[in-house]
Amino acid sequence: NLMDKNNNSGTLLNGTAFSTNNNGYFDFDGTNDYATVANIDALNNLITDELTIETFIRADNVSSYNLIGGLQDTTSVRYSGAFNIGITSGAIGFDVENVYGQSRLSTGSGFASTEIWYHIVGTHKPYLAKLYIDGVSKSSTTSVQGNLVNFDGLVIASDISPQRYFNGQMGFFKVYNRALEESEVLQNYNALKDRFI
Repeated sequence: NLMDKNNNSGTLLNGTAFSTNNNGYFDFDGTNDYATVANIDALNNLITDELTIETFIRADNVSSYNLIGGLQDTTSVRYSGAFNIGITSGAIGFDVENVYGQSRLSTGSGFASTEIWYHIVGTHKPYLAKLYIDGVSKSSTTSVQGNLVNFDGLVIASDISPQRYFNGQMGFFKVYNRALEESEVLQNYNALKDRFI
């Protein structure tokens, strides 16, 4: 089962597997496995203009587009208010988008490899977005302004369609209602790395 700290439940779909290795992870097949989280209204009430997404993943495929997950809204502009982390062509990327524009960060192609665990963190606050890999800042940019609200859903291992499924293992997927500081990102990585690496 998926559950957040406020007891909002999530749903694993299409036979997503769970392994007890590494103190537990979900194994998504890249074909149709994904997860959704209920009570999106609670998230909309908590998140305004700052956000962090954090995950630990190991991909089985890094060449085609794998959406690791994010908060997504498709009602006004495609992925309006979206906050996604994904992998394509060996690049790990992080997107923030709302009605004011889009911020896109990437490690660049050829960065990620299969069979390696990566701690991935994307942070957003007005005018600044950052992408961290394994506790180290890899990219930052001037970010979009305005609130990130009215999400349609929190979808893990897919986009909201659903399609573009993630193929690999995921230890956890966390959303914070503030932008973590660099020292906090590194602290989280150091606290978790022995579980996965």
